[in-house]
Amino acid sequence: MLTKAFWLAALERAVRTFAQALIAVFATTQTGLLDVDWPGALSAAGMAAVLSVLTSIVASKNGSPSLANEVAKPLGRPRAPHVGASSECHLTQDLTWDPPTTARSSTMSNPDQGAILSAVDDYANAVAANAAVDQKAADDTALAALQADFDAYKASHPDPGPDPQPDPGPQPKPPAGTCVFGSSLGKALPDSSVVLPAFRYYQPGATWGGKLAAQYATGTRVFVIDTYKDTATQIVNLCKTAPADAVLYVTAKHEPDDDIDAGTLSQATWAANMNAAGRALKGLPNVFFGPIHNGWQPDDWAPHEQGLDWSVINFWGADRYSHNYEDPKTQFAQIRDFAASKGLPLVIGETGSDTTDAAKQKAFAAQVHAWGSDPANGCAVICWWNQGRDLMANADVQHAFLGA
Repeated sequence: MLTKAFWLAALERAVRTFAQALIAVFATTQTGLLDVDWPGALSAAGMAAVLSVLTSIVASKNGSPSLANEVAKPLGRPRAPHVGASSECHLTQDLTWDPPTTARSSTMSNPDQGAILSAVDDYANAVAANAAVDQKAADDTALAALQADFDAYKASHPDPGPDPQPDPGPQPKPPAGTCVFGSSLGKALPDSSVVLPAFRYYQPGATWGGKLAAQYATGTRVFVIDTYKDTATQIVNLCKTAPADAVLYVTAKHEPDDDIDAGTLSQATWAANMNAAGRALKGLPNVFFGPIHNGWQPDDWAPHEQGLDWSVINFWGADRYSHNYEDPKTQFAQIRDFAASKGLPLVIGETGSDTTDAAKQKAFAAQVHAWGSDPANGCAVICWWNQGRDLMANADVQHAFLGA
């Protein structure tokens, strides 16, 4: 035990035991390098190394720290014996050296040695078990913290409910080449026996009824409606309560241009109301939405359309009168071209001519019907403003305009 070879061997065994114990701790914790409990791991490995040294001392025999009592091998090769005093060395035979071999004992000679080994194994197992228990406790704590965070998040973010319906996209445009003719019915038409294909109505209220329902009962199925001051919710309710086969052309505040120019209506307010109504109506069947302007030149209405959401607009409209009985090819050319530049069908919410000359009024009415019926002009609806100076003079004017 007091030899150099003994302590070198004992030190080597202690170092190996230290490393093996440290590996056992790492394997049981199953964590990252920065998460290791280094003081605990080093303490456990150090204790195993100390036990290894003590075991070597207890087991020492024949200068070996091994429990199997291995004999320490001599270092180097033995020198040949010196023979004679002469400077020459005469060898009578070749000197060879075979290192001794000692087989490991398959059993321990000292029963205490087995107890020591068992104690070392028990200690290593205890260290591993404690590490596993500590790791499970840490995992349970972390899991409880995550659950608490999740519960807090759920409490502050209630379930929004089912996913909203997908955006239906813009409403389809009215069918091209199918212009419908109608009237505002400010006054009764001269020939009440004719079913009015389209009806122009102003400020109908928040639900379907009144004059709208009465006109629908006569057979009218197309309606041009100005909601004016109604909210988006009221407009949607009106359209939803309409009969399923009623086709609605809806605008929010027709002819806004004079009011915007006079300063009594903000352009931004009008555009915001249009956008809100259009978005609320988006996706409703048989409902088309767009502006209906007044004025004679694009400069009269184009500046007022800044900020409009064109994705919710599917027609463009204007009111245009001919008090001198002009040919509609000239009278309506600018509004036709402007609607076409937007890629939208044209709606003429109001038109008419002086009632003072019945023949000229009838000729103008016939020309309007022919112009509107031409698919090249892209017109969806034309309504006659049947009141005041534009009152239809007689049934002939009515028949010429409606084509009836």
